[in-house]
Amino acid sequence: MEIAPLQDMIAVVRVDESDVALIKEGGVGAIVTKSHPGQEFPVTIERIVPLAEAKEGKNLFEVRVKLDSSATWMRPGMEGRVNLDTGRRTLLEI
Repeated sequence: MEIAPLQDMIAVVRVDESDVALIKEGGVGAIVTKSHPGQEFPVTIERIVPLAEAKEGKNLFEVRVKLDSSATWMRPGMEGRVNLDTGRRTLLEI
């Protein structure tokens, strides 16, 4: 059983080590849940945990994002997909 306030929803995102350098705290993005794939919710990056975890043959960093707005149907434990804004970069920078 999980008990959590539904006003301040936090999503835990796993980001590949090759992509974590492209994001920063305070950055923005959007989350889409599996149960409502046509509805995007804006998010803000709150914290990038500086410790990689080996999963499925990859090194993944935990990134915590806060939902700027949520819906009454959202519940802890839901899954979805997050797109984080990495800004514009030249091919040389990448």
